[in-house]
Amino acid sequence: MTLGKPAPTPKRTRRSAQLFDVEGNPVHIRLTCLCCKEVKPLAAFGLRKMSNGTVRNQPWCRACRSTKNSATKAGAAKGAKAVLAEESEC
Repeated sequence: MTLGKPAPTPKRTRRSAQLFDVEGNPVHIRLTCLCCKEVKPLAAFGLRKMSNGTVRNQPWCRACRSTKNSATKAGAAKGAKAVLAEESEC
């Protein structure tokens, strides 16, 4: 047992876009985005870590989250909440 550098932490990787069942067949999981109401593949949604340690899917797809985040940043830069309400579709 040697004291020295701690063990390197594994690099975070994005989850696989495809899931497989026990027999090795691909399973196509699709979710409905709560913002745009479109059915999209699981890979279009991000993950969120809950306070108790569980990991869940984001309720909005990445495209909707990015447009909402850009609208929030633009509204904060202008200092007007009305701009945010106009640009946000959800």
